[in-house]
Amino acid sequence: MREKRGVPWGIGIPEEVQTEYAGVKLREYYGDPEIMLQTQLKTQEIFRQLYDFDKRGVGPAYSSYVEASMLGAEVIFPEDNVPMVKEPVLKEAKDVYKLKVLDPYKEGLMSRAIQTYRYMKKRVGDKLPVNLGGTEGP
Repeated sequence: MREKRGVPWGIGIPEEVQTEYAGVKLREYYGDPEIMLQTQLKTQEIFRQLYDFDKRGVGPAYSSYVEASMLGAEVIFPEDNVPMVKEPVLKEAKDVYKLKVLDPYKEGLMSRAIQTYRYMKKRVGDKLPVNLGGTEGP
């Protein structure tokens, strides 16, 4: 490996971009931890070749929909689009009092993210860092 010079830099590669480069539909990506893992690995290799960008690491990628689902929002996965909230959880302001936080190990997308994390950790071992995902927002 050659010595890198210059200012260290990095970019986030959104799932929509990763799946396009890897030739995978988004629903497949979100629905199968192995497809998610292989898509991330393939995209890292493509970006390494194209841009000399060495992004290392994998992780569950469900974005801010994890938080929405933890408050009761039903999240749907279109065939080739990002996840979407099926309908608003709050129909009117007083519905805020009906909200309850779900069990992250058993319910909502957090349970899927935890399962995906464990799956990826088992598959890559200590060869790559595995993160627990993140969120988007201001």
